[in-house]
Amino acid sequence: MSMRILRLVALAIFTLSTGIAVAQQCGDPADLTCNGSCAAGSACDASQTGLGCECVPGLPLGVKKLSIKLNFAEPGADSIDLQGTVPVPAGFRPDGLQVIVDVGGVVRSFTLDAKGKAVTELDRAQLKVKFENGDIPEQDAKLTVKIKKGTFSDSFVDENLTSRTIQDDPVQVVADVTVSGKLYTQTVALSYTAKTGKTGKAK
Repeated sequence: MSMRILRLVALAIFTLSTGIAVAQQCGDPADLTCNGSCAAGSACDASQTGLGCECVPGLPLGVKKLSIKLNFAEPGADSIDLQGTVPVPAGFRPDGLQVIVDVGGVVRSFTLDAKGKAVTELDRAQLKVKFENGDIPEQDAKLTVKIKKGTFSDSFVDENLTSRTIQDDPVQVVADVTVSGKLYTQTVALSYTAKTGKTGKAK
């Protein structure tokens, strides 16, 4: 029996006998970059025990506004507008940090500049922090993300944002924002209105 199987068996016995859930490892324990994959709602981060990386639950994301516009008649005319807050520590510096945004399976990656901005050909993001006496205190930084001119309808089938005639249908969309490897997540309740073969909007 291989060492990997022995470890899995030991983990299962420990969990069953103690009732204590053990965090799932992600990636090679010797690889400290923590780029392994995890289930939705969790992210690969440094283990609290100091042994490699593990999947940890996402932290709360403060979504203030989420708007999704779909155009079923014209490809490349969909858009997403996300506004909210992300907690940042004292001394936070955005320059060069990677921000990954996942709204219902529509994923975009941004690299921030010194002002917390990132602009691509079609999309833009900003993580705005406030200064006090020249320093950045711990705070909830304002996040703004605009994703335009895409075709997103296939990504939102699971959320029931489909081509149908409906008025004010309650739906839920998961918004994930990863900043420097830390995941912030929120399931957002929206109202969906659409016309078959034409347009749909969730807000």
